[in-house]
Amino acid sequence: TLGLAGFREFKIALSGEIERRKLSGELAERAPSEAVDTAPRIAILSSALQNSISVSARGFDDLQISGFANRIRAARCVELFGTGPSSVCADILAMRLICLGFPAHCSGSATVSHALARGLGSLSLAIGISSRGHTVETKDFLAIARETGAYTIAITTRVDCPIARTADEVVLFTSAEAWPQAGSAMHVPPLVLLSEYLCQCLQMAEV
Repeated sequence: TLGLAGFREFKIALSGEIERRKLSGELAERAPSEAVDTAPRIAILSSALQNSISVSARGFDDLQISGFANRIRAARCVELFGTGPSSVCADILAMRLICLGFPAHCSGSATVSHALARGLGSLSLAIGISSRGHTVETKDFLAIARETGAYTIAITTRVDCPIARTADEVVLFTSAEAWPQAGSAMHVPPLVLLSEYLCQCLQMAEV
């Protein structure tokens, strides 16, 4: 009825909603202050960001991330795409993969990324990042890549969203806000955690 695939997805969605209510001020009186000299608004933002990282960490599936790492190892090409702040997340993961010696690439241009996606194939991996999962350019990127036979992974906060329905696999995280303002980077910290953990898996012996 809720459109969630299982209990793990329900926990992620519920935890994310709690943190978003804290951020909006509905539960501001419960948000712990980090220090007596911390401005209340900063304390609330800091608490929301830290909690979104913690909730995402608890929701990440270790076996899924290990499988994600194995797909990167096996891929001849890893193409990443996101728009706005999600493009920053794609850049961060791409750079980490490149520094580890993997053939990763990320373009901030939808036109370029869509053109590159048409050149992928069965030995390629396409990763689309979108906080709310409604970005048309990201959905189209994954759809084009999937048509070529590439394995597609959507990284988003919602299991029932356009990019999740377009991809072969969905990696869920929790954002600190439900309806981010244009340009907001509130969902970036949990994705930095995912990027670093994924790269740790890549540096370990293959599972």
